[in-house]
Amino acid sequence: MDEGDRLIKKLVGLTDETMLSLDIETNGTDPYTSDILLIALKLDDEELCLLPSDKNVPYILDLISHNPKIKILGHNLKFDFKFIFNKFGILFYNLFDTFIAESVLRAGLDSAFASLDELVFKYTNRSIDKALRNEFLYLKPGDYISDVLIEYALNDVRYLSEIYHKQVSLLKDLKLTHVAELEMKLLPVVVVMET
Repeated sequence: MDEGDRLIKKLVGLTDETMLSLDIETNGTDPYTSDILLIALKLDDEELCLLPSDKNVPYILDLISHNPKIKILGHNLKFDFKFIFNKFGILFYNLFDTFIAESVLRAGLDSAFASLDELVFKYTNRSIDKALRNEFLYLKPGDYISDVLIEYALNDVRYLSEIYHKQVSLLKDLKLTHVAELEMKLLPVVVVMET
């Protein structure tokens, strides 16, 4: 049984609410002319990367999209969702975007852009190396993806749950939960409008 089959079995068998961290790696920024190279996921304590060419990927994404028990965590999900919507026609609705949450928390009082590595350090006191990001620009679908690049992709989902819990607590303390939820509910609409 490969990773995709194991993930399907887990997703179908879910009985409790759970969080799934998601991030994609691409060879560009345009969902029409660039390709998805990897889909990094973390469900519970299991981390895995799927290739978009895997026959199970559309089914897996559809299972995630239609299961109200799954909350999708990500950073700057608009980027990921535009690619996924363009390639697979799938939208996600039950989500939490750490980029949006941080924008609400900052309320314009700090830097406008909250990078993932910045949030990982702020909320977990760990560092992630984003220096390899540009290595994906030189790859095409089907090219060999090294273990180093796979580990890089997994780092992008590894700490999202920890950031989520700390941001949710801060949003609650500052009475900004409703604002953040409203912003995140608009994300699928924005994805469709911009794609």
